[in-house]
Amino acid sequence: MNIQQMFYIQILASIEQILTHVAPYWEYVKQEARNWLGPVPITYFLLPDGRVLPSSIVLPDDAKEGVFVYDPFSKRITKLLGTEEGRFKQLPYLGIVLKMQRDEIDISEWLGDIRAFPIPEFITAKQILTLWSSTQQKYISFVNANISIVKSDGTEETLPA
Repeated sequence: MNIQQMFYIQILASIEQILTHVAPYWEYVKQEARNWLGPVPITYFLLPDGRVLPSSIVLPDDAKEGVFVYDPFSKRITKLLGTEEGRFKQLPYLGIVLKMQRDEIDISEWLGDIRAFPIPEFITAKQILTLWSSTQQKYISFVNANISIVKSDGTEETLPA
C-alpha cells in the first residue's frame, strides 16, 4: 500500500467518524422539519352519497363508479375512473359561508381556486365544506348552523346545515 492510498483510507475513516456523530443531529433536523411543515396532504374521495373520505380508505370496485377525487396539490377534482380529456372549470358555487351561532367561516377564496372536470352533478355545499374542513384540518360543526351560498349564476341561497 502506498502513501496516497493510506491517506485516502485515513480520510474515509475520518469522514465515517464525523458522520457517526452527525447522524443523530441530522435525524433531529429532519424530524423538526416534518413537524414544521405539517403532515403530507392527502387526496380525498367525494362520494355520490355526500361523504368525503381520505384516499387511504380502499373502496370496493362496485363503489368506485361515480366517485370523484380531490387532489390538494393541484386543487383539482377529477373522476376516479376514466381519463377523459377536457377543460377544468370552476364549481357551480362562487361563495360558501357557514354561519354558526358565534362564528362564520367563509371558504369563498379557497373555493375560487378549485377546478373540476367533469363537474360532479351531486356535489353539495355541505360536502364542499366537509372537504375544506378535512384539507385544512379544522373542525366545523353543522349543529345550529346555516349555509349561505352564492351560485355561479348569481343567485343566493341560505340552507340549514
